[in-house]
Amino acid sequence: AYRMTARISIPAPVPMPAWSDSEVVRLLAMSSPPASPLSLWSSPPPQIPFPPLPPILSPPSPVLSPAPPPSPIRSLSYRAAMIRLRAE
Repeated sequence: AYRMTARISIPAPVPMPAWSDSEVVRLLAMSSPPASPLSLWSSPPPQIPFPPLPPILSPPSPVLSPAPPPSPIRSLSYRAAMIRLRAE
């Protein structure tokens, strides 16, 4: 049980290349709760004044979505960097 839970949270930087957009979105959703409660995701506009965020979420490029708000989600910023490096 312990190993399985560890694998779920740790493999993010490892299988990056094979991950699809939906997988990345799931990762972000799973990683956000510990960093920032539902407040960030329930009401992103007031929480995140970044204008490029909404348009970035629409197209199939979730790799950039975690980058705009690095302060509320520091754990994601690291994974986002790994995603970018492997994706590009």
